[in-house]
Amino acid sequence: MRKAKEFEEGFDASLAGQTLHALLKTFFQALKTEDEKSHSPIHDGVDGRRQWMIEHLMKCSENEFERLIAGDARVLGTLRDWQKQIPSFIQWQLDREAQGWQFYDAEVKVGFDLPFTDVDGNERHIRIEGYADRFDVSIHDPKSASVIDYKNQGLTKVKWRSEAVLDDPQLLIYARASNESQKIPGRAVNAAEWVALKADVKKDGDEAERSVVITEMPELMQEFSEQLTEDVQSLWSGKPLTAFAPDSVCQYCEARGICRKGMW
Repeated sequence: MRKAKEFEEGFDASLAGQTLHALLKTFFQALKTEDEKSHSPIHDGVDGRRQWMIEHLMKCSENEFERLIAGDARVLGTLRDWQKQIPSFIQWQLDREAQGWQFYDAEVKVGFDLPFTDVDGNERHIRIEGYADRFDVSIHDPKSASVIDYKNQGLTKVKWRSEAVLDDPQLLIYARASNESQKIPGRAVNAAEWVALKADVKKDGDEAERSVVITEMPELMQEFSEQLTEDVQSLWSGKPLTAFAPDSVCQYCEARGICRKGMW
């Protein structure tokens, strides 16, 4: 639940995020296709690749926002703000490629069955599913892959997420789901990071820190799986879960431990 936005507050942030996710999927799929063309200008060195990527991401952005702008001219401001981010975002992408990561797929539905035991000792399971924003594969390690989640917010808020990964295990869920369902044949997702789409761009326009990597993935994956099973078993049996907010706020709430920490 949240306060309804007033008219002058502009474009709904959730719709902006959905739009950015859609256009980034379109862009990276086009990039993957273009990379397969041997005579494409995308192969004319780093500068040629950067220019192609900027031009096409600008075009994808214009196309995706066109319908929304036609319905509400205020959306144009959101588009322009995003376009200021594009040179820096492309530089981040080039840096990532230089590290050996290659785009694999985007907006991928993944899921897994979580087994647990109820209070009567019966074996049960629930299905956990979601859509991962993006998967990359390593060109240096044929068995490694990475999952990325875009956040339409600044880097500071993204860093807050990294300080409590087990409270916000979205990327861990995607990694486990991909690995158990073998969504990327022959590869295991052993790296993950959040990417801020509202980074603080420097004056030159092509540099900005925008990603936060989850470190110690193997240990976190194990701890996350154990915690998830324990929490589901407790929830199924009707036990109250640990509250995220201060006791003074939610000790009497029936949704204790279920509501999202970001609310507070």
